[in-house]
Amino acid sequence: MRDALEGWGLRACADDAALVAGELASNAVCHGRAAARNAGHARLGLACQDGTLVCAVSDLSPEVPVLRPADEFLERGRGMRIIDALSSSWGWSRPTRRGKTVWAVIPVLRP
Repeated sequence: MRDALEGWGLRACADDAALVAGELASNAVCHGRAAARNAGHARLGLACQDGTLVCAVSDLSPEVPVLRPADEFLERGRGMRIIDALSSSWGWSRPTRRGKTVWAVIPVLRP
């Protein structure tokens, strides 16, 4: 992923993009596992268009992401808060029998 971002001249936002991609992928594997009969299949895609970077992860789960209230005592459940903080917008495709795609638009910082 970092090689692609560097090739696109987006090295400055690579850390944020890697964190967002990691959180999206982690959520997909965690929540998509039951739908994939414990296989945890997920696909990551990146696109750089019109001055924006879009990171998207598809999984087989029909469950949509939820931005939970902050709770400092929970060990889990902060992934979507991190994605929300580092992206200019995020959302998901309507779930079908083939799952869904969760995406985030990451601000492009050019040198």
